[in-house]
Amino acid sequence: MKIGYLMQEGVPDLDVVSGAQLHVQAVITGLQKRGHAVRTFLPRAKKPVWSDDLNQPEWQPTRYTYSAHLLFRLIERPLRRVQSELHLPYFNLFESLRFSDAAEQGLAHCDLIFERFGFMGFAGALTARRLNIPHILEVNGDVPKEIEVLGVKMSAVQRAASLQVVRRTFAAATGIVCVAPMLKQNLVTEMRIDPNKIEVILNGADTELFAAPKDQISIREKFGIAPRPTITFVGTFQPWHGINLLLDSFAHVQKKIPDVQLLLVGAGGGRGEAEQRVERAGWGNAVRFLGRLENRAVADILAITDVAVIPFPYLKSDIVGSPLKIFEYMAAGCPIVASWSPIHDVIEHAVTGMRVPPADADALAEMLACVLSDADLRARLGACARQVALECYSWDNTIQQLENFFDRVLTKQHKGRTA
Repeated sequence: MKIGYLMQEGVPDLDVVSGAQLHVQAVITGLQKRGHAVRTFLPRAKKPVWSDDLNQPEWQPTRYTYSAHLLFRLIERPLRRVQSELHLPYFNLFESLRFSDAAEQGLAHCDLIFERFGFMGFAGALTARRLNIPHILEVNGDVPKEIEVLGVKMSAVQRAASLQVVRRTFAAATGIVCVAPMLKQNLVTEMRIDPNKIEVILNGADTELFAAPKDQISIREKFGIAPRPTITFVGTFQPWHGINLLLDSFAHVQKKIPDVQLLLVGAGGGRGEAEQRVERAGWGNAVRFLGRLENRAVADILAITDVAVIPFPYLKSDIVGSPLKIFEYMAAGCPIVASWSPIHDVIEHAVTGMRVPPADADALAEMLACVLSDADLRARLGACARQVALECYSWDNTIQQLENFFDRVLTKQHKGRTA
């Protein structure tokens, strides 16, 4: 297959390690390893570019056709002025038209467009329609809800208008890939999308990297980490990652296990607040901020981890998705403590991890202390988690499911054309 992997809005920085960056890299390189030609199309410095190799990308510029004409600009300018003066809802119309214009040139050879969904970006749908090829959306989370949780303010009119754009984008897609069952349920119930065109394909992990044997002594020396009972969190410090909840719990765990240490891997908007809190608590080296690490280094840290934790700070499970950390924890053979929120449903309680009520610092602390104090439980949970990850949650498995879905979509389209 010739696949156009398109990103218009919410594009992760592909030069900086993050969950989104790792996901994009794994999907594109995984499809290429299976023999498919994948062209990545995205904006850089606000200009659409493409590359056929993410490992050594040479981003190629694209040209515009109709959106470069004077008439297009003559229509755009007054409409933007009216929109600004009357405070009308923002539809991302001209940006999407311009991006689609360029994408039509850069992806004209493709059999299908696979688009990483971004809020208010509908250039993929426009491009696929003009090229008469399937358009498959990849939905990695409830983006409107995440925007709300991040504190982005929208008026009632703006919210209604934006949700209408999002709904129409989903409805126009030939197929949709969701990374979690709850995401599919939300699309069906809230967006009224046909469930028959939605495929649930969970994320995965680099199981070869995370499950490989590691030299724990050299890892501890490299990072300066003492051989103490160790809890590890990996993430980007977003509000839904529950760092404050984790720190509340750690204070209780420390009373039961005085020499316990907490390793926080990652970076993000909430890190500064967390660092201030740790400093005020006087925890010193008991809590270590290791910053943003390459995947190989994350695998090393998990190799010296006694318990990997995934807190969840909300009683209502509005945030849904398929966090990469779950699959990496599992592949590394880490005992996991997570919540009963649907976002953590991959973890089977008392089999591949232990689960506690969300937004409950006492319950989280109690379970962390329990697992840290029981070596047999840790060994059993870790071994089972690794086995399940190797069997079910490698990126190879994820990519094969994607490939099968693409095949079905293309076959259905071909039959429709020849009928």
